[in-house]
Amino acid sequence: MRHFIALAAAAAALLMPAAGVAASTASPGTTATASAAYDAYVACSRTRTAAPASSCFAGDAVGAFFRSNLADVTYEVCVTFPTGKELCANDQAATRGTLYVNNITTTIPGRHTVTWTVNGVEIREQFVLEREGPPPTQKRTCGLLPGDGAYSYIETRGIGCQAGKRIAHRARKKFCSARNDCLIQPPTPITKVYAGNVRYRGWSCRVKDGWELLVVRCRKGEMSFVQKSGA
Repeated sequence: MRHFIALAAAAAALLMPAAGVAASTASPGTTATASAAYDAYVACSRTRTAAPASSCFAGDAVGAFFRSNLADVTYEVCVTFPTGKELCANDQAATRGTLYVNNITTTIPGRHTVTWTVNGVEIREQFVLEREGPPPTQKRTCGLLPGDGAYSYIETRGIGCQAGKRIAHRARKKFCSARNDCLIQPPTPITKVYAGNVRYRGWSCRVKDGWELLVVRCRKGEMSFVQKSGA
């Protein structure tokens, strides 16, 4: 199973475990590979499809990914923050072929160093946390894209993925609060789709909410995003 350990740095630094989620042995794509034995990389999202990254924006769900390709192992992962403070998660069990991710929560702008230690081997990657969101011309896509089965992803321009998800969630909540919470139950037909516009804190949004369907499109100045999920 993918395993989550939180590595946090803010006014007070914390290190705590978080809940595990469903198993995943799918390849995330190109990785920063130390050798044939291990894959280790940093990404700006904690989904199994997240791409390796060398820079992330404040508000992104930064993750430190690890996979042992040849054997079951126990590893340690440490993060050195721009302040020089180091936090580690020790004795992390990794089953061969399974992808694991450790949560890195930080609000400190600057260069971070992530070090995995396993069987005497050190794998080191760095990423820079940018204080501001991406420039208006920069597009980002995060999450599980359409393919076989369910999908849930967000495409953004000028705003981070996590910030976009929070706005989408709150805009939908406001929209549905005036529409029977967008419930679909008898006598409402299963084909019913709630659709309309809503404003949330300066964002102009268009919401479509139906059975196994959600689309939220929002714009504010030069920033925009669309979140889609379905099955």
